[in-house]
Amino acid sequence: MLWLHLAMITMICTVGKTFLAKHLLHHLSATTFVVLDLLSSLLLVLPFLYWAQWETLTGEVLFYLVLTCLPASFSLIFLSKATQSGEVSEVAPLLVLVPAISALVAPFITGETLSPMGWLGVLTVLVGGYLLKLREIKHPLEPFLRLKTEPSSRYVMVSVALSVLTVNIQKLAVLKSSALTTMVAQMLLLSLFMIPLVLYGARSNSLRLKAALKNHWPLLLTLGVVSTVGSLSLLYAYQFGGKVAYVLSIKRMSVIFVAFIGMISLGESVRVPKVIGVLIMTLGGVFLYQN
Repeated sequence: MLWLHLAMITMICTVGKTFLAKHLLHHLSATTFVVLDLLSSLLLVLPFLYWAQWETLTGEVLFYLVLTCLPASFSLIFLSKATQSGEVSEVAPLLVLVPAISALVAPFITGETLSPMGWLGVLTVLVGGYLLKLREIKHPLEPFLRLKTEPSSRYVMVSVALSVLTVNIQKLAVLKSSALTTMVAQMLLLSLFMIPLVLYGARSNSLRLKAALKNHWPLLLTLGVVSTVGSLSLLYAYQFGGKVAYVLSIKRMSVIFVAFIGMISLGESVRVPKVIGVLIMTLGGVFLYQN
């Protein structure tokens, strides 16, 4: 059950990264935040170049990793936009949809199937997500209408869709290679993929970028550590036998901590349907783990 312990480490890192992101996004644009997050993580990953098993980086693995660059990059950007414009106590719980939807598409990509308990988990997560976005019982269609009127809801749903594609393809790469090699190679590819955004951001907003690096470098370095440890733990959890839905369900158990910390310490809105929705989505994650 080593994968379970690794998934728990990923969960803890996810909680920390969420609040670091919320703080830094007060000072940075979503794209700049993602670029700096990737670059700080890359600096920490470079020492692992020596230990990576490059002989396992076959053409097939490289194809999978290149395939994830576009969805992974834009998933991070849209998630940052959602975190920037919305409440973390609403944005983070909706990410439980990632393991739920991954469980539905995994049979077509990784061959992993759902048991009856898994189907119950998917249904529970969807019901919890609906309640989370419900403000008034007398307006039952409101959660769906908010996708049209509320930018943060649209951003997070786009991020969820892109994340589902990314994590399933990542699992294929890990099974063909190794967790460490996959992480190092993907970080290098993502950094190369983001170079145009780095150059554009540095040219159009150089003063703000310099100020961010000067004033927030300790937080950016911490973000890099948390991101690297979280990503490596996630990939090793896959390598040591964790199914995508299982690992992501444990990772997304972080939502209960993020949601309640957001409501208590950040002064975000507290509503009965919202609290119930968070708890139900968490329960759905437990069902998926028991799949």
